[in-house]
Amino acid sequence: MRLVTFVGGHERRLGVVLGDRVLDVTLAYAALLARKGRPRPIAMAEALVPPNMVVFLRGGEPSM
Repeated sequence: MRLVTFVGGHERRLGVVLGDRVLDVTLAYAALLARKGRPRPIAMAEALVPPNMVVFLRGGEPSM
């Protein structure tokens, strides 16, 4: 898995390279939480899988 930082809108975001595309990891996790009916999926995803690469890496195992 190759992690990257990309610009989404006007901010830098955490992504993973899938073939020739980049997936926004935080938003993908938020979508998963939403499908499962979890409350506040975007806020939960940002807390567990931060959109900032440095913050994500500092989160260690729980973030991954």
